Amino acid sequence: MPSTLSLLPFPVLGDAGWWGQRPLVALACSRRFPAGAVLPTYEWAIAQREAGAVVASGFESRLEQDALHYLLAPVLGNGAAAAPVVVWVCKGALPGALAPAHQAAVAAGRLVLVAPLTGRKLRGAAAARALNEWLFAQCATVFVPYARPGGALAHVLAGRATTA
Repeated sequence: MPSTLSLLPFPVLGDAGWWGQRPLVALACSRRFPAGAVLPTYEWAIAQREAGAVVASGFESRLEQDALHYLLAPVLGNGAAAAPVVVWVCKGALPGALAPAHQAAVAAGRLVLVAPLTGRKLRGAAAARALNEWLFAQCATVFVPYARPGGALAHVLAGRATTA
């Protein structure tokens, strides 16, 4: 397991030497989403991967997790360099262990885990809201395949629209 780096003011696992030099694209989706959001999200993730975009997300919802699979797949030879994918860890500290595929992606410089909320005692919807607010503030663009009306993500997006 690679060591935690100290390049940023919060815990980081993986190579974040590029941080601040490349724009981030946020991905956020409500945990419950309609079937119609699935295929466009897969297509979006593949297009981002092929374009070399740095995508950041908490990858908590099932659709976000599926998108992570497509984002970490090999680039299909169009000359674009494989961009890292950034996982915002919502539950405080960085995980002590990763799945083998994620360990390999970290080792290859394709996956970076960050824990911007370390030390904050937030749980559930409050943690998700804080993470999304922080994520959106760091990203140049935001892709939201679905935000449940009245849900935490919809509230964060509404707040973002009024402050932008």
